[in-house]
Amino acid sequence: MYARDWRDVIAGGLLGLGGLAIAAYAVTHYSLGTLQHMGPGMFPAATGVVLLVLGVVIAVPALFRAGTLQLPDTRNAAAIIGSV
Repeated sequence: MYARDWRDVIAGGLLGLGGLAIAAYAVTHYSLGTLQHMGPGMFPAATGVVLLVLGVVIAVPALFRAGTLQLPDTRNAAAIIGSV
């Protein structure tokens, strides 16, 4: 079994899910138009697809790369949230 770089797998997955959500929202709520007469949904749809592809490019190689999952330091997060 391969060791996995969980930080990159999680980051790539979240980036891909965000891109998928953006592209799906843009396609369903805005008019895309054509390439010669682009509608208001063309840019967000293209941005979502680019984010989805980048997420896959980050996550897939991380499945075959060794790495460790580091736990966040909760003291720093608590200090920042408490200061607000």
